[in-house]
Amino acid sequence: MKLKQLLLLAALVMPFSVGAATIQFSTLTTPGVNITDYSESGYTLDGRVKTSPNTVSNADGGFVGVNFGDTIVLTADDSSLFNVSSIDLAPWSSTTSVYFEGVTGSGSTVQQVVSVSGLFGTFILSGFNNLISFSFDDNGASGSFYVDNIVLSPSAVPLPAAVWLFGPALLGLMGFRRKAVDTAAA
Repeated sequence: MKLKQLLLLAALVMPFSVGAATIQFSTLTTPGVNITDYSESGYTLDGRVKTSPNTVSNADGGFVGVNFGDTIVLTADDSSLFNVSSIDLAPWSSTTSVYFEGVTGSGSTVQQVVSVSGLFGTFILSGFNNLISFSFDDNGASGSFYVDNIVLSPSAVPLPAAVWLFGPALLGLMGFRRKAVDTAAA
């Protein structure tokens, strides 16, 4: 079998992976502005957030504040499933709890609560996979907080069984063609 045919076969049956994305809010340069929708890296945040004030700093610059009582919902722009692995948080003024909820493609939910105090810290989220939406808020606890560096990745899409059967069928057809060419040459 020729190298070209092997490469074609490999390209047809191997899944392609897309890398992770991080929402860094780095394009938000004017401090203290309320915005209701924000898109970056193929994802959109819906809900009211405020761009970072001059009085707070973070290593990479841009971040947003979430006022108490406001819920932020994150979705993929192309409506595909995604995973959320971590998020950076800091309290706006005092220690607060942040509530996360993800709705999976199957309709079930996953939830996690973290207590936020001090400077920006990275919080690892567990089980937030195959989501159609991801939301976070203070659950009405009157605690505002800052958000930065939301790390996301697309969910793996399983290949249907037909794809795996296509490879052997293609090999069989190439074998028949080779046999026909060998018979015609003889």
